[in-house]
Amino acid sequence: MYDYYLIKNPEYKDDYIYQGRNELNQILYLEIFRCLDGYFFVKFYITTKRKKGFQKLKQTGKDGVKSLLWAKNCIVKFIEEFGSKFSGDTIRIYADDIRRIRTYERGLSEIGFKMSYSAPKYLYYKL
Repeated sequence: MYDYYLIKNPEYKDDYIYQGRNELNQILYLEIFRCLDGYFFVKFYITTKRKKGFQKLKQTGKDGVKSLLWAKNCIVKFIEEFGSKFSGDTIRIYADDIRRIRTYERGLSEIGFKMSYSAPKYLYYKL
């Protein structure tokens, strides 16, 4: 599995960034931050030096499932490290389309994430 390092964003109070690189030298980026609504939002994308940032409805990773497993491990580490600090809060994971949300549901249901069936669909985990 790929290494990661955690960055606490100094500009915001509850903003945690996990970064790493896959074997194709792409940058893996997972950010967990608190929204104004009071829940934690997860943003994950794979990028290169030339194409920085999140690209909606575009497959940017060439690595397959390994990068998704890396993101899952980062979420598990966040829950282990900060779950007691933010007890009672909720983590939400949205996806661009139904195919991705079903993939995320398959991978994250084993650690306790549940599907919300209100529109738009998302996965949630109560800390």
